[in-house]
Amino acid sequence: MFEARIGAFLDVAPSCAVCRLPLGAAHRADDLPPYLTILVVGHLLVPLVVAVERAGGAPSWVGYGLWPALAIALCIALLRPIKGSIVGLQWAWALHGFEGTASAPLPAQTPASAKAVSEPPAGGEPTRADTQ
Repeated sequence: MFEARIGAFLDVAPSCAVCRLPLGAAHRADDLPPYLTILVVGHLLVPLVVAVERAGGAPSWVGYGLWPALAIALCIALLRPIKGSIVGLQWAWALHGFEGTASAPLPAQTPASAKAVSEPPAGGEPTRADTQ
């Protein structure tokens, strides 16, 4: 049961919400997201621990309670965004099952948004949206 909860937390969405590119279970990030998460959390926490110890130390509850709790909270908070970034890089670099999809065009603009960008306002002066 616990593994099912973790699996749902770390699953890749079946398709992209914007462009509907199928992602599914075929696109995995393997061990890189946990490795990078530990690397980032370590680089955030170790300077804090060293600074507290150099400033005169801290009570034992900080060493036994606060630092591990903070490390776990940071790992949980960073793991999904890092995994999403890895899957995004795999898509951008056409790696690991994304071969031939990185250069696929994004969905076409809706007629309303295409009209707003292509036609200048009635005053004749183009706005910032018109020049993009």
